[in-house]
Amino acid sequence: MTTRHVSTLLLALGLAGPSYAQTASQATQDVRLGTVASPMHIGSGVKPPSMIHQVDPDLKPTEEEKKQIGEIFIGFVVDEQGVPQNVHVIRCTHLDLCQAAMEAVRQDRFKPAMYQGRPVAVELSMNFDVDVF
Repeated sequence: MTTRHVSTLLLALGLAGPSYAQTASQATQDVRLGTVASPMHIGSGVKPPSMIHQVDPDLKPTEEEKKQIGEIFIGFVVDEQGVPQNVHVIRCTHLDLCQAAMEAVRQDRFKPAMYQGRPVAVELSMNFDVDVF
């Protein structure tokens, strides 16, 4: 069984700080912010995206992997059209399953995040809890 959780990537991993945080007031200073090249972060007036199409990953653990519970953290940017971009592995306890999880995220679709009435790109992460008993 696989459980999927979407979260804001940096806070969940304890990486939030001045170099990672993007506030709404800073976003108004640079027109490139809120794009895939420079995504915004949820909060300070940025409303999160909502999933409109979810693809379940084909997670088939090996016999060895079946003996342990694991998790897969996938980071990505939801662009202005609601399409995941820059999909990458943050942490994975089941290496053979990382590719399947990334492929599922690439096929997901979202209603884009919004800031001041316009769609913007935001950073997210997705956590797959792999329970294989």
